[in-house]
Amino acid sequence: TLQFHTSLSPQITTPHLIFTPDSLLYPSGNRVSSLSLTSLSISQSEGEHRSNIHAIDYSKGNCFVSDISGFISVVGPSGKVLLQFNAPSPNVRDIAVSGRFLIILYTNEWKLYYFNNLNNDELFGDLYLSKPTLVYSYSDPSLEYLSQERFGKIIRFYGDSLFMATAADGSTHVFSIDSTQLDNVQVEQYVLAGQGVGRTVAALFDDSLVLKSEVKKEENDEGETEGTPQDEEEQILAQLRSGNSENEPINADESDNVSTTSSNPPPQLVPENLRIWILNDAKTLTCWTFLNSKWQIEKRHEFSHIFDPRSVDFHFEKHLMVIGVRGGFHLFDLNNLSEPKEDFLFTKLKKHPSLQTMGRDITVSSVKFSLDGDWIALSSHKVHDLLIIYDHESKSFVLKQESHRAPVKCLAYSHMGDILASGDEKGEIKVWDLRTNQCFVTLNSHDGPITSLKFSRPPNSRDIALFSSSLDGTCRAFDLLRYRNFRTFVAPDAVPFTCMATDMSGELIAAAGQEEFGIHLWNVVTSQLLDVMKTHQGPVTCMAFSPTADVLATGSWDKTVRIWTIHSAQSMTLEHNTEVVHLAFRPDGAQVVSSTTDGNLTFWDVLNDGEMNGYISGARDIRLETLSSAEGTRVSLESQQYYSRVCYTSDGQNVIAGSFNQFLNMYNVDSKALVKQFVITENLSLDGMVNLTSLRWYDKILHRWRVIEHRKKGKVLAEQAIIPGAEEEQLPRIQCDDLTFNPTNSELAVTTPGGVMLFKTDVTHSYQPLELDPTLTKHSIRTTVKNGEYGKALIMAIKLNDATISREIFGCVPHTDVPFICRSFPLKFLGQFIRFLSEQLEDGTHIELVLMWVQNILQTHGPHIQHVNIAHLHSLTSSRETLSSSGLLAVLRALLRALLANQRRLQDMCEENSYSLKYLLSFKGSSKHETKTKDQMKREKRDERKRKREADANEQMNMNGDDMKRARTMEPPHSYGRDEFDQDAPNGRYHRQHRRPGKW
Repeated sequence: TLQFHTSLSPQITTPHLIFTPDSLLYPSGNRVSSLSLTSLSISQSEGEHRSNIHAIDYSKGNCFVSDISGFISVVGPSGKVLLQFNAPSPNVRDIAVSGRFLIILYTNEWKLYYFNNLNNDELFGDLYLSKPTLVYSYSDPSLEYLSQERFGKIIRFYGDSLFMATAADGSTHVFSIDSTQLDNVQVEQYVLAGQGVGRTVAALFDDSLVLKSEVKKEENDEGETEGTPQDEEEQILAQLRSGNSENEPINADESDNVSTTSSNPPPQLVPENLRIWILNDAKTLTCWTFLNSKWQIEKRHEFSHIFDPRSVDFHFEKHLMVIGVRGGFHLFDLNNLSEPKEDFLFTKLKKHPSLQTMGRDITVSSVKFSLDGDWIALSSHKVHDLLIIYDHESKSFVLKQESHRAPVKCLAYSHMGDILASGDEKGEIKVWDLRTNQCFVTLNSHDGPITSLKFSRPPNSRDIALFSSSLDGTCRAFDLLRYRNFRTFVAPDAVPFTCMATDMSGELIAAAGQEEFGIHLWNVVTSQLLDVMKTHQGPVTCMAFSPTADVLATGSWDKTVRIWTIHSAQSMTLEHNTEVVHLAFRPDGAQVVSSTTDGNLTFWDVLNDGEMNGYISGARDIRLETLSSAEGTRVSLESQQYYSRVCYTSDGQNVIAGSFNQFLNMYNVDSKALVKQFVITENLSLDGMVNLTSLRWYDKILHRWRVIEHRKKGKVLAEQAIIPGAEEEQLPRIQCDDLTFNPTNSELAVTTPGGVMLFKTDVTHSYQPLELDPTLTKHSIRTTVKNGEYGKALIMAIKLNDATISREIFGCVPHTDVPFICRSFPLKFLGQFIRFLSEQLEDGTHIELVLMWVQNILQTHGPHIQHVNIAHLHSLTSSRETLSSSGLLAVLRALLRALLANQRRLQDMCEENSYSLKYLLSFKGSSKHETKTKDQMKREKRDERKRKREADANEQMNMNGDDMKRARTMEPPHSYGRDEFDQDAPNGRYHRQHRRPGKW
């Protein structure tokens, strides 16, 4: 089975950033992405929403998510979905959570919900919740709240009894909630107006003065001082009463510094000295303070040099404010707003040319301080899906990630499967490290869309290279060690290349286009054009080199697939009924599968003169009918009823095909039967997602979503149908442009409009034994271990193919029995056992024990593995044997990948330990930097004073007798409160006299 793992290059849909104690949360498509602040690795939530996420909030370890259709889910600390429910209305503007209360904000109303069993403790947050209860509803038809698409979060909580929301007219509405009685909730409203002309960018609570008042009160209580009337006025959360029993909206006051409140107040829930900082798009910053039971303007500042503010955040403990603008951000000290503390502009980043080039077009739509205030997170969505974490203390980047700015069209895995390359329509290539899911290099040498990517190792080179083809008429080779383009291949005539392939040795590269029907062949070392093979009668659409021999397969619109033997100049033609769209070699090189426009998958035996091994009629498995969002009617896509991409699994037993919808179909090679159908995504924000043939219940959901979209744009379907020339914004269409399996057979990468999705093969939740035996149970395996038959028990566990029992038995085997068990291990289950060892190595526990198993397995069964490898390379065995050999090579790649990962991990650990030891050894013999305890320091001071006294005594003994006699007979001073000195002492010395006579 395939299970969603993560997504690379996701689209940041809304300007929301939330810092938690150990991660950064932000919405990407219909999932929530999480960036670990310790390892800087990016992951995504397993649960997905029906449409793009519109608003998120975080409280006590639980993440609350809402999409554009009003579907709300609650995700616990471990990633479990605790609750899912639909909001009463789909037009949700924003959500806010505090404690057990949830507020859902609509266009001109908000609703307050209460969770009965929401646990506020993060340690016990994974309890499944019941649907919240509506306890209060407020509506004002004359009021319209802001939309967060431009300015981000528009509703914020302070505690459990106070929140505020920003309106489209520039005013800010503060609501205090008395929820002591849930059946009779009292609400008081304050309207803050007069902060200038313009819409509110952000409004935040500031409780720094409240906390100072609390500290001062605690100090007064500890000193047992009586409170004065002035101290009583400064008490926090003074219980006053105001009220608005009818819950009618309050009109803003005409004055600039006082807000209006309602009469008959309920118990006051607003603490004294609470501040609210408001910034509007007219570059005016206003600070409101709650004093004497009313809101007053404390200060106001207008920024003259800031252009078009889009986001703002504060860190009141460090007195910092950051304002995101077009092209960067400005960092201010709240005590000095006249000049910015730092001006961060993308156009001034000389060390980052990619950001410098497009700096003027980047709009910082969201800024957020980390909890300690050391880091600033920036995000930009829509045009540039950019995420940056910046350390303003050291003025350096902690993280810089940018998604593809255009749909991804092609993918390629490296030989070890730890690196993935992706190319888009704008000629940009990104290379991803799959350990952290981050892009570590972006290549921008092409001027046209990327059509194909391949990894290869050139001759006489220890490093891998990335080859690419583009519609700009060039094929390029990139060095991934120095990140440079070291080869460029160009045809004599300008030909936009649509496909490209490299051979197994890395010496040859072939490419073809649709304008000319020839196949161009170059030498990688010399960049010399070797040949142009012109035998196709139509445009060449696809090509692939055999992974085991110098054989090239090409497919064309002339309804043929040609098999070329490069060095012997021989070719073989495979006839089809319709145009060939795509083809792929099996990992053993003995078979080719081709996809045609009639929806068929045809299998060809390359070793037996191109004999057809069968075909699959895939048109019946492709979803034929979808609902086009532009027309609103059922459309039959007859021209797209075929598989655009097809690939083999790494073991060669199955093929996976993708088409122009959200489904992936897996077929078994031997039985030609549909094994399983996978769903790439359930995001209804993509066009062409819904299939009315079997998913009738999606009709209502899609209709509901389409109504939301047209409300947001201020249009209706009837108006668009009547107005001539009216154009509707086209949604991204779901389709599979490329898919490829990891060489270790552990991961599948698929291109979607929302980025590159990675699916991992999951066998932990499925019962797939290698042999069916009624006596093969967990109880019988444990009984065998108790009898001391460790080898037999381990083989039984591998046969059962259960990871839990396999790990249990593997840990029970004594290390002294490892060589004997490896000698008697059956070859039939060797591949499965090697994959099990690679999984144990990836866990990073018991490395020495696992390496002992690996060493003994390779020493014992090395000749068999070598024989299988030779048979795989030369294709000397039957199809069934080569099929098992390709599976064995896949697990060997997985083992090598795990070994290299542990090598890097141990190398980093040893380097870190060596640096630590050098640092500790630098203190050896150095008294200046030696670490000492308090007792040692006291002892040294006492010894030093003792030595000083002895030195003074010896000096006094060396003095002449007259001086000593005169010193002994000297009378004490008359005033003991003042030091007196003997000016007649020899050598002009002054001797201090103390209170006790006769003692110096």
